[in-house]
Amino acid sequence: MIEHSVGANLFGYESFLDANGATVKLDLIGSVETNPATGRVDIVMVHSGFFIDINVIDVDHLVARLVRTDDTPTTFLVSLSRHK
Repeated sequence: MIEHSVGANLFGYESFLDANGATVKLDLIGSVETNPATGRVDIVMVHSGFFIDINVIDVDHLVARLVRTDDTPTTFLVSLSRHK
């Protein structure tokens, strides 16, 4: 969840359930920019031991990669599509 921005800097958090069902909430800081190679928007959010990269493919499609390197190493890639 991106809560606010200051210039190109983004501030927010990621919240999810761990394997035991406990809620994990990580404060994130990141940035948003246009990728000159693709013309698409890239958003990168980080926290010590946690990284999320969101690529805007088009108005209806996102690809997000999550990498967690702290006490519970995890990684996954998701494609999100909006259906009208």
